[in-house]
Amino acid sequence: MITSVLIGYWMSALDATILNLGFGTIAGHLNVGIDEVAWASTAYALALVIAMPLSGWLAANLGRKQAFIAAIAVFTAGSLACAFSNSLLVLTVARFIQGFGGGAMQPLGTAALLDAYPQEQLPKAFQIIGLGGMLGPLTGPLVGGWMLDNFPWQTLFVINVPIGLAVIAMASIGFVQRPVTPERRRFDWGALALMAGGLIALQYAIQEGPRSEWFASASVTLAALVACGALGTFAFTQLRSARPLVDLKPLRLFTFDAGLLLLIVTTIGTTGTAFVVPLFLQQAVGFDATAAGLAAVPAAIGTIVAIAAGGYLRRVSPIVIAVAGLLLLGFGTLWIALMGNTIGFGEIILPRFVQGLGNGLVYVPFNTLVMVGIPQRLYDAASGLSGVTRQLGTSLGYAVLSAQIVALQHSAAVTLSGRVHVGAGASSRSLGQIAQALTQRGFAPSDAAAQAPSVFSAIVQREAVVWGFQSSLFTIAMLFLIVVPIVVLLWRFAPRAAAEA
Repeated sequence: MITSVLIGYWMSALDATILNLGFGTIAGHLNVGIDEVAWASTAYALALVIAMPLSGWLAANLGRKQAFIAAIAVFTAGSLACAFSNSLLVLTVARFIQGFGGGAMQPLGTAALLDAYPQEQLPKAFQIIGLGGMLGPLTGPLVGGWMLDNFPWQTLFVINVPIGLAVIAMASIGFVQRPVTPERRRFDWGALALMAGGLIALQYAIQEGPRSEWFASASVTLAALVACGALGTFAFTQLRSARPLVDLKPLRLFTFDAGLLLLIVTTIGTTGTAFVVPLFLQQAVGFDATAAGLAAVPAAIGTIVAIAAGGYLRRVSPIVIAVAGLLLLGFGTLWIALMGNTIGFGEIILPRFVQGLGNGLVYVPFNTLVMVGIPQRLYDAASGLSGVTRQLGTSLGYAVLSAQIVALQHSAAVTLSGRVHVGAGASSRSLGQIAQALTQRGFAPSDAAAQAPSVFSAIVQREAVVWGFQSSLFTIAMLFLIVVPIVVLLWRFAPRAAAEA
């Protein structure tokens, strides 16, 4: 069972990242723009957040084993459809099908592993889950790059077919579940419409907000209102229903809600780091795409090392492990922010590895806190809700930090560019130094003086880019450090809250 769940996790995580490498190739094959191909990734993300909460209903009606096998089958069928896509519309629909299978597969597999361990051994279960989840981001760029260099782009999806069939065979033989009788609940299409509509509107507001100045845009404002209304109505009706489509009872437990809040915050930070650092290395430092991608490998290795080492830290309090992880995340992020834009590839390896260690140390305690006190019958529902929370945290991290980077770079450029027009002081000295340097390179004094302001402006723009990225990294680091006292307070409360649940 563990092998089939781990491979399922790996496939789902792999396909969440592997398509990014093939955007240009696929866009050329389908004769569309790269920005249009991005809709295929958006469809995958939307399908994930819609399918995850439905895992509880699927497990209750089909049985967890049958639901897991069905999810793998849907994912595999979607992968095959992606490989045979001959238009953007077909690819987008196929990616949605693929994402729906992957979204249901993750919480069902999580619940199955948690069911196999008693409450006091939940950290061990999350070690296994974490290792499976991290193998995708680690191998995605390597496997995807190799495939694109040596095979047609369709291979990115065809590879899932034999693996998916093998997982179905393994799960059919070795998947163990508690003896349960399927409930055969009626499927509530109205509730599905509310949930799907609310999540799609929320995802749209999060993704389009940075590009449209958030609530200055009527469409973003409308999407946010629709999301609040639809999801609020959905939550109200589901909590009052005797047989809900999505069981929201875990939300009544304080430790679960607190754990979800921590997951959102830390996911924003870790996602933000994964988003900001590669851009910083390319746009501010001057790395090419390959080097920037390789710089992410030490972080993934650090995460795997920390999660795997968790077995040797069982006598250490989870709160100590979590705090140590947050401090490492904050320290590693500050380290990169303070290095400036003159660093080489070798210098980035250690701070990225430190960030990865912190991420791995945080993963198990935070996920354990989420599930403390959750009855086994609610594992499927709780796993689905935590999966949605993590996915929304990822989207929010991208949106908030991309908006902050643009705003900070614009502000810095305006501030620094204004100094060019000052007649005295540091600016004049800078212009004089630039003119002198140009003269030494063979420019005539008059030409050097004329070129100096434009060269100075280019320097200002580059400094503004660096400032924007560094400020965002400082924000992420502070986010990790601010969470530390909150974690201490919540963890002291968690045992008592779980006992009273």
